[in-house]
Amino acid sequence: MSDLREQLALYVLDELEPSERAAVEEALRLDPELRAEEAAWRRDVGELLAESAPEMELSETELDGMTDRLVAALPKRAQIHEPAEAPTTEVRAAEIRTAEAQRTQAQ
Repeated sequence: MSDLREQLALYVLDELEPSERAAVEEALRLDPELRAEEAAWRRDVGELLAESAPEMELSETELDGMTDRLVAALPKRAQIHEPAEAPTTEVRAAEIRTAEAQRTQAQ
């Protein structure tokens, strides 16, 4: 599983740095399969939140706590990377752009 796909959960939870978020958004713009995975993450997270708090209004602190628990439940590989690893998302987005350009030229 690529770093980009692992970061989708963090993207959905709004837990990425701005540069990482921008790179994921660019990759989503270019990759329909990745957009489908994002939709699945959003659906799954929404269901988890609905099960956890069906009729409750949550404070900001409670919402932050839920986000922390969801992030903690992710595989360690998918959790927020140290800044030195962050460019992997940007590199992947560049690879997708290059592949898209090559497909366009081949047509």
